[in-house]
Amino acid sequence: LIPHYCGTGKYLDKLLIVWNDVGTEIPRDIAGHECDVPLMFLISKANKLTNRFIAYMEIETKGVFIIDDDRKILHEDIIFAFQSWQQFRHKVLGFEHRTHTILSDGTYYYGDKEGKSINHGYSLLISANIILHKKYLEMFQVPLFLPIGIHKYIDEHMNCEDIAICLMVTDFLERVIHIEDYQ
Repeated sequence: LIPHYCGTGKYLDKLLIVWNDVGTEIPRDIAGHECDVPLMFLISKANKLTNRFIAYMEIETKGVFIIDDDRKILHEDIIFAFQSWQQFRHKVLGFEHRTHTILSDGTYYYGDKEGKSINHGYSLLISANIILHKKYLEMFQVPLFLPIGIHKYIDEHMNCEDIAICLMVTDFLERVIHIEDYQ
């Protein structure tokens, strides 16, 4: 997938790859790949799902597009996502969504809506491919915004980072809205 994203040209500032395969060297054919934009590898000290939400100093733009290594997003969709995000910079935008609800039989459900009679919209995005403001990556590391216990759970179970980032942003935005109501 690196050649695909390297060909995105002027629409990316740079391509940063968080290398979570601890103890494995980056293959030469990957590390030396020709790219339209700077290609950088950020080598992790530990294989943690939360590494994707670190505000690395190499990120110099406000908008950050996070894409899993098994997702291929068309260039036109990347452009559209970025243009949409520019209009709603306070939001987290993405391509894959989930819903949660209590079904008619009383069971709790989390997943997509296919084959389910769910009458409301989607609840959150999964972080397989999202664009968000760099500020949210900075906030993700601060216990005031996201408690250490949540980080620990994500890292131990390699799951739920999508729920954590969406809820953190929602909680922050609700607080900002309430503050603005009193000014």
